[in-house]
Amino acid sequence: MTQDIKGIEDIKFLVDHFYAKVRKDELLAPVFALRITGDWQPHLNTMYRFWNAALFQVREYVGNPFAKHAMLPIDGLHFEQWIKLFYETVEEHFAGLWLTKRNPEP
Repeated sequence: MTQDIKGIEDIKFLVDHFYAKVRKDELLAPVFALRITGDWQPHLNTMYRFWNAALFQVREYVGNPFAKHAMLPIDGLHFEQWIKLFYETVEEHFAGLWLTKRNPEP
């Protein structure tokens, strides 16, 4: 895909591909394994709602992301790796204004 993220189907695609990477990542996978021991779909569904709210102001996400993460055994390295994988996934599959601003042409 080389289009902008346009709606919930694109969000689902992004989230699914991103978390496939997270589940294989040597730093992040163990942290997620502490909380998600079986079915990932409930977490993915929450992430679909979160990103739909963040990107398109669809008010179906209810939660406090900070509280959910505050007690996890994570630090700055985990966040940096999460961001790296997220940007990598977006850049592999999408284009658009956000990416243009992040990677301006020389």
